[in-house]
Amino acid sequence: MAAAISNAHARHPAAIFLKPRAAEHSICARAAPGRWPPPPTKGMTAQIARCLFTTTPLRHQRKAEEEPAMSPRPPDLTSLIDRRKRRLCYHNITYPVLYHFPEYTLRARSHCQYSLLAMEHLSVLLIFSVLATVCPILEACPTSCHCHGGDLQHVICYSSGLTKLPKISEQTRLLNLQKNLFPVLAPNSFKEMKGLVSLHMQYCQIREVSNGAFRGLKKLVYLYLSHNEISVIGAGAFDELTELTYLYMDHNKILEIPKGLLSPLFNLFIFQMNNNKVRELKAGTFSGAKDLRWLYLSENDITALQPGSLDEVENLAIFHIEGNQLTTYPLAAVSKLRVVEDFKISRNPIKVIPDYAFQSFGRYMESLSLDNMGLEKFSEKAFVGVTTLKKLNIEGNKLSQLPANAPFSTLQNLTLANNPWHCACQLAAVRRWMDSSRSRPNATCASPAQYRGQQIRDVGVFRGCKQPTKKSRKGDRH
Repeated sequence: MAAAISNAHARHPAAIFLKPRAAEHSICARAAPGRWPPPPTKGMTAQIARCLFTTTPLRHQRKAEEEPAMSPRPPDLTSLIDRRKRRLCYHNITYPVLYHFPEYTLRARSHCQYSLLAMEHLSVLLIFSVLATVCPILEACPTSCHCHGGDLQHVICYSSGLTKLPKISEQTRLLNLQKNLFPVLAPNSFKEMKGLVSLHMQYCQIREVSNGAFRGLKKLVYLYLSHNEISVIGAGAFDELTELTYLYMDHNKILEIPKGLLSPLFNLFIFQMNNNKVRELKAGTFSGAKDLRWLYLSENDITALQPGSLDEVENLAIFHIEGNQLTTYPLAAVSKLRVVEDFKISRNPIKVIPDYAFQSFGRYMESLSLDNMGLEKFSEKAFVGVTTLKKLNIEGNKLSQLPANAPFSTLQNLTLANNPWHCACQLAAVRRWMDSSRSRPNATCASPAQYRGQQIRDVGVFRGCKQPTKKSRKGDRH
């Protein structure tokens, strides 16, 4: 209805204009040709009603020569009115009166005088008209923000100096609050933002996330809390986030992942928790997050993965835990993993990789990073079950040899630099891989003395080494 009224008035400047009462002059004065309905302001609903239905007549005293041109003939909306008796004099030309409210009648008077008489009951059309005028106020873009899309679907308040969460439409899908100031996210902080799908709160100096902080965001898929100062997070902080799929909490000060924190997040796919201060993963830490596939725990202070800590996330495909304080390989915890493709455990002070270290997911693992650990030894059966490995990084360790069962046959990229290699027949498999590969990794001999400083690919010590023979299987024909 409001759109029809607006279009009609834009096309016919002579449409109904009423003389306002003194107290309402400022708002009714906005009802100028081409400006209908008047721009909304706070508290204007009642004034609009009084302005529209005042019975004070207004004389049209403009002369024809003062108007540059006539507007097109207005649409005929007077099905309930006898147009033969309802004529409006405008510049000595008569047009059918444009009726917005059928319950109201216009009385033609001489000298182009007319008045609008109110009936006893308000029209339903009046209600729609007032609502259409007020609704834009409620859906206005928040101060200091800019908005995109109909119904304020994207609200961008990047670095706007906000200290309180803005009020937005329930139709808003994306809210960007980066680089504002929100030290504490209290319970129910976002309960009125039920339509949100993506919430960005990086660099907001958040220190605490309370229980139920995001309650009501049942459609939220993306949540970005990176680069804050979060040190306190309630176990129920993510209640009701059943659709959350991507959770980024890296670069904070979180000491512990509370048990049950991720329980509501049964659709969680990526959990980025690197660059925090987490010290330990306890059994049940990931309870409920059964669909988690990418887990990033790099650059924390983790000293132990307790047995059972990864039981609920056995389908991890990417597991990064480099840059922590593990001193022993967490075999009991990782043995529950089944399909890891990319495993990074670099920069942990682990000396020995034990037997069957990667067996539970070896047939899926394609990338393994064990660099800069101070690693001294692989047990002979460390690579049992590893059948698809393409990339192995073991540079920056204290390795002098590799086990015979290392998966050279599938490797495409091997990084060996900065290790004290002992150039003897035990490294013959490495030399054969170099000879057959297009890549030329940097790897120098540390011993024996006559080969010290020479590249493994250049020394002649491997010429006399016997190649291993394949054992024939029972039933093979010779």
